[in-house]
Amino acid sequence: MVYLITYVLPQVFYDEDGKSFLWSPEDAITGDIDSILPDSAPEALCRLRSALGGPHFLSLLQAFLTGSQVVLRGSPIKLLYCIAKALKFLVPKKCFQPVYNSEEYLSPSKSNLLVLGPHVAVPSLAASSGLYPDLKDMMPCSSTSTSLPSSAPSVFRIDVIPADASKEVGDNALGYWGGYRLVAKRGNISTSPKYPTLIVKIDKAVDNSALGPNALYCHLVSLKEEWINIAEVVSRVKRSRRYFSKGPFLGEFGSAVDEEAILLKSLGGQEPDWPLIWFWIYGFKKN
Repeated sequence: MVYLITYVLPQVFYDEDGKSFLWSPEDAITGDIDSILPDSAPEALCRLRSALGGPHFLSLLQAFLTGSQVVLRGSPIKLLYCIAKALKFLVPKKCFQPVYNSEEYLSPSKSNLLVLGPHVAVPSLAASSGLYPDLKDMMPCSSTSTSLPSSAPSVFRIDVIPADASKEVGDNALGYWGGYRLVAKRGNISTSPKYPTLIVKIDKAVDNSALGPNALYCHLVSLKEEWINIAEVVSRVKRSRRYFSKGPFLGEFGSAVDEEAILLKSLGGQEPDWPLIWFWIYGFKKN
């Protein structure tokens, strides 16, 4: 008697920078996964918002665009990578430090976008809260106390599970993406009372069905470029100390913090925008 044993080997997947990583055999035999993956990052954002719902999508943007860690866990990894690529589209390159298909959980100081298989153990999110560690000392005193909500998450996790397994996760299960369901894990973290301006504009654009794929792409690119420029202006003014200390805006008794607030307002920003701006100025600092 002859036994035939067939092995399905992991396949190599390449990210946009040419770096390779493996996806699991389960992904290799999932024949219909490509049919549910959008062709562009903006279209993937639309699918992601539809699956997560508005409040969770805003919380995800709040976490990722202000420097907190986003963990994508589950299978198929092609779908996780599609979500990761969509998030990358929204931030400057220096604010994106991904690790794909890691065999262990990495802390937020190592990666701000972590893609894990379903077998990888992750810590509980019940105690997750507070500022991204590297940003706390960079932000003005007034910003750390007033502009950033105390509920800002340090980790936001999305689990991707087969649709038929979603009964086990209860109320945490959100919408469907093809034959898979997304589960948001935020522990006891509440949503922000007021989001940064850019995050609100992105959410409105992604939710606007009147914008076609090309128009949405151009609009999101213009929004990102606008806030890259705003962050650059703030950075340049902050580096040029002659604009501060004696208060050229406010007079002799003006403070640097007050002048930064006036500068941001003149650029179209508001107080909740500071966490995003400081993260976009300094980028991800890997420890």
